[in-house]
Amino acid sequence: MNSPQENLDLVLELAKQKGAQADAIMSLSSRLALKAEGGSLSDYTVASSCSVGVRVIRDGRVGTSYSESLAREHLETMVEQALGNARHTRENPDEQISAANVRLSTPEADILQRDEASTQDKIGAALRLEQGIVSKPNQPTAPYNSFSDTEHEFIVANTLGTYCTHRERRLSCHTSALIDTDGKQSMHFDLQTARRFDALDVEACVDNAYDVAAALLDGEPVKTGQYSVVFTRDCLNEILGAFGSFMDGESAMKGLNPLRDKLGHTVADARLSVSDVPVFDGGMA
Repeated sequence: MNSPQENLDLVLELAKQKGAQADAIMSLSSRLALKAEGGSLSDYTVASSCSVGVRVIRDGRVGTSYSESLAREHLETMVEQALGNARHTRENPDEQISAANVRLSTPEADILQRDEASTQDKIGAALRLEQGIVSKPNQPTAPYNSFSDTEHEFIVANTLGTYCTHRERRLSCHTSALIDTDGKQSMHFDLQTARRFDALDVEACVDNAYDVAAALLDGEPVKTGQYSVVFTRDCLNEILGAFGSFMDGESAMKGLNPLRDKLGHTVADARLSVSDVPVFDGGMA
């Protein structure tokens, strides 16, 4: 079996033989997923996947294609499809491949940490998510709960000699608390993500899911009016997410940015500052 680099080299060489420039991306992942129901595991999944995509540029025209098979004949077909797709596109002189001989590799010390936890430890965590909820007052149920351990690898390469890699590991657990009592019903779920098993706090996940569900149980509509509000970080994140296209380069390029005519104008409170910090310590994205 060829290595990921050998497969990408093959894709790029096939494109060059057809007189095209190309860049290719490969995504590989492995995942353990566990779910609990009725005090035992209802799902135990071990899975892996791989996909490769290519963008070709020939005669100023761009075409893309992808494959989930690394067999040579399928990679050859993928390149041919990308070239065929390019013939049906408009010329785009602005879309070019220009990064030459770049070598980048994401520092893995923080985002790909060793995990000493056993599979049995992880099964125990999945079972505790459900058991923790159903043991609470008001006879709640936990209709949704799971544990996952996922490792991803991304590789980008092009016909100008660039080869870049990124690997990371992420563990997560989530559970939900559904309370149905005295004709009232409420539900809330909580999610935790971490780079190591011992950084997940299953009990805190359970407590937060239940506590919020219990607090919502007696909730009632409020009259229309002006109120001072304190947002949780999750809620504030959702609100800011609604304005994500304002900061998206692609939406600006396509003329879809709602602020496209506001350059140089004040569009928010002067005290609001927004930064994109990709190297934030402990960040999960």
